[in-house]
Amino acid sequence: MDAIELLEQQHRQVDDLFERLLSADEEDTDQRQELFDQLADALAGHTIIEEQLFYPVCKRFDEDLIQESLEEHLEVKRMLAELLDLDPGDDEFEAKVQEMKEAVQHHVTEEENELFPEVRHTLDADRRNELGDEMESMFEGMRQDHPRRHIPDLVSESPTP
Repeated sequence: MDAIELLEQQHRQVDDLFERLLSADEEDTDQRQELFDQLADALAGHTIIEEQLFYPVCKRFDEDLIQESLEEHLEVKRMLAELLDLDPGDDEFEAKVQEMKEAVQHHVTEEENELFPEVRHTLDADRRNELGDEMESMFEGMRQDHPRRHIPDLVSESPTP
C-alpha cells in the first residue's frame, strides 16, 4: 500500500474515533474507555511508524517540517499520557480529548497539505508502496501489544528521525 494512502487512511480512522468518543454517552464510561483505548492505540501506533519509518525518509525533503511534526507528536503523546491517567467519567476527560483532537487535526492538516504533496512529487510510486508495506506491517505487529502502554516511555524520549 502507498505510504501516504496508509497514513491518510489512519488519519480518517482517528478522526472517526474522536467523533465516536466525543459523542458517546457520558454515563457509559465502559464504552468511552473502549473507544479511548482504540483511539490511544491508533495514535500511538501511527506516531511510531511515522517517526521510525516515514519521517526519516522525508527528512531530506523538509527538515524543518519534520522537526515541527516531531514536536507536535510529542505534544499529542503528552496529552495521551495525561488522558491515560484519567477515568472517562472524570469532568476533565472530555475537555482534554477535545484539546487533543484539535492538536491532531492541526497536525494532519499540515501533513496532508504540505508534506504529503512533496513526498508524492519526490518519491516514486514503487518506493511509496515499499515504504507503505513496511509501515503497515510494523503497525499491525504493534496492535497486539497495545501501543498506548508505551506512551509514558515515548513522552520521556525525544524522537529524531
